[in-house]
Amino acid sequence: MRPILRVLLYLITSAALSSHAQGGKTYCNPLDLDYQYNFEQRERNISYRSGADPVLVNHKGDYYLFSTIAGGYWHSKNLRDWRHVKPTGWPASDMVAPAALSAKSKLFLFPATYEQRPIYLVTGPEPAEITVFNPLLPFLPGAPGPWDPALFHDEESDRWYMYFGSSNFYPIYGIELDYEKQLSYRGTRRTRSSPIRAPRSSCAR
Repeated sequence: MRPILRVLLYLITSAALSSHAQGGKTYCNPLDLDYQYNFEQRERNISYRSGADPVLVNHKGDYYLFSTIAGGYWHSKNLRDWRHVKPTGWPASDMVAPAALSAKSKLFLFPATYEQRPIYLVTGPEPAEITVFNPLLPFLPGAPGPWDPALFHDEESDRWYMYFGSSNFYPIYGIELDYEKQLSYRGTRRTRSSPIRAPRSSCAR
């Protein structure tokens, strides 16, 4: 047997014996968050905690964690201790798979949608408030959605983009946004095979 195979076999056997000697371990999410309860399956008498589609943003040195149907967000200063915050103005319809972006000293928040929804601004955590930056984005030109959006701001060119897509049929799309028009769509969407042209410096990072 080759020496390298002997070493690999030894390491695998040692790891297995060590795990057995310790009785085995079960790991859970290291973040002890008070996830909200989801009641989408009431007819089956099932309820479960939901923390899907997380997005974590560093905004002015603090950390903001958003997720699906969270009834707010979680705030932390050290990535270890988290506190759930429900800001005033949080939409009654809640949010699914939101996009979050810290840019120009603002924290932008935009939920996944197939309808017309606002782009929000988050301030806080004390006082915690959510306000409307763009009351209603127009219907997306040339594509369904945006579902599972992601926002991107290129600081060098000061251009804004949205990428989105969650489908086994439709591709991932991208579209440029116009900050002067409250991040409304600029032009039409493009697919991965026809990318939006961005400055070379930002693409090479």
